[in-house]
Amino acid sequence: MWSFIRDLWAELVAAFGTAGLGLAGGAVESGKVAIPFGFQISQPHLAWASTGVLLVGVIGVIWRRQRMVVLKREFEESSSRLRRTESAVSAFTRQELHFLSAKLGHSSSERISLFCKTDDAFMLIGRHSANPTYNSQPMQSYPTTEGCLGQAWREGTSEALGLPDPRTDLEGWVTAQQSLNLPRARALSLTMKSRSYVAFRIEPGNSRYDRRAITPLGVIVFESEQVVGGATKLDPSELKKALKGVDGERIRSLLDQLGRAYVEISNA
Repeated sequence: MWSFIRDLWAELVAAFGTAGLGLAGGAVESGKVAIPFGFQISQPHLAWASTGVLLVGVIGVIWRRQRMVVLKREFEESSSRLRRTESAVSAFTRQELHFLSAKLGHSSSERISLFCKTDDAFMLIGRHSANPTYNSQPMQSYPTTEGCLGQAWREGTSEALGLPDPRTDLEGWVTAQQSLNLPRARALSLTMKSRSYVAFRIEPGNSRYDRRAITPLGVIVFESEQVVGGATKLDPSELKKALKGVDGERIRSLLDQLGRAYVEISNA
């Protein structure tokens, strides 16, 4: 009730003023106007009082509308800054993943994606592939229970290295995806129908003074359209070794700083 009055006080005041002017126009011959509870008031007094009340209401309406215009402009400017910041974080992440991809000798058949963990989902903050088609981010939020992504978060690592070729055995490939707890519809909608997956949970640093140091930061997923033993570039032991070195520290720092900022910006 109070919120209703707070939001519409100007219109209510203007309505009372208009009603008062209407009553003033219906004054009897004696110049008196009957008001509730058996009282009467002189027509001039009611007219002047109602005019004042109406003016207050009109000024209130005009002020609030102008305030709404200012707030809308401020919101649009803030949203624009957030989008630019979000874009910058994503671009920086893609650049870091590009360096890692080049160091690993990945080609257009491979892709690296970096996910930050939110309260109830994974948020994709950046990905890189030499194939531009695979750099798209059609989804920003991903369930925590699906695919190698979810398994790596629960168990620390996840590998699926021998999926059927979707070009010759689509049903077999879909069945393999479902065994990874990926729904059929989501599997069929994937732009990159990979046959090899290697994923690692990114652990925090070892700071004994940082409470966040006990919470994993996210997951990095390597995928390839090739299978291990063929022309693939995904060697689980090589990838694990890379993430234990300088590249892993850079990814950890990226998730710890920019990843958290990206989540806050996207949820704003």
